[in-house]
Amino acid sequence: MENIETAAPYGARGEGTRKSHIGIAALIIGAVAIASTFLSSAIVIGMSRRADEQASAERDAREEEHRSRIQHLRRTSESISHAGVAQITKLFFMLHMKQLKAFGLTEREARIAMLAAVGETSAAIAKRLSVSDSTVKHYLGSAYRKTNTKSRQELRSLLRSMMEQDRSS
Repeated sequence: MENIETAAPYGARGEGTRKSHIGIAALIIGAVAIASTFLSSAIVIGMSRRADEQASAERDAREEEHRSRIQHLRRTSESISHAGVAQITKLFFMLHMKQLKAFGLTEREARIAMLAAVGETSAAIAKRLSVSDSTVKHYLGSAYRKTNTKSRQELRSLLRSMMEQDRSS
């Protein structure tokens, strides 16, 4: 009988051991599930961060390219505006040389009058033509007298009216 009595507690222990192994297995499975969830979350977060960093880098590159293009356009427009005034003045001067000569302007007076009419300052005209500021003022005064104008604005209006007369002819 002793075997039967001792067998029962061992059998009970075996059942308990089996339950504890199942419990441990359940804990391990749960821990693995939690760990895999954290791991997959970490992977997704890492991928998301990399995607954000890549998108940010691409956005920064686009912004830098945009800034570079704007700077290029500004430099180009500045050079065009500097060259443009000279080109426009030259074309305008060539087109209206006959009309200016009808007023009795010399070539130098006409050129200075044109530069003044398109907005160049006396100092800028002097620098461009390598003459003194007073020389520019002298020629400009002579051009005013010959064209019967008193200012750059009046001179500009006269030149515009000459251009409109050419268009209507």
